[in-house]
Amino acid sequence: MTDHPREQKMENVKLNPELLETKPNSVLEHPSEPDLLKGVTVNVVAVDGTDGGHQLSERELELLSGALELLRKEGVVTALQKVEANRILGETEDGYLYLALEGALEFWAHVGKHSSVNLKTGKVGVVV
Repeated sequence: MTDHPREQKMENVKLNPELLETKPNSVLEHPSEPDLLKGVTVNVVAVDGTDGGHQLSERELELLSGALELLRKEGVVTALQKVEANRILGETEDGYLYLALEGALEFWAHVGKHSSVNLKTGKVGVVV
């Protein structure tokens, strides 16, 4: 039996002391955008499945911040590269908020009754 692919990826990741180290790129940035998202690609899928723009709601920002904090506590401290809010789903459903981190790491955050991180599945539950 082989290791789970995500576990293999984790072994090859160099941990960075800065949780949100970002790199400049050609990403659309809004002047009101929090520092949390500078240099990060942001996409939103609207409730009807159409393009919902490039700005997260305050609630989604809270969820993102909480998920990144939980991941940092688990030792995952690579730079956030992309976040996507999938508003087709409810905020409590797995996959609501997609996070892509440096080192080909992917996580799916949702609002949960309890904080939880499953490094094997990539699921992150956040109490907001």
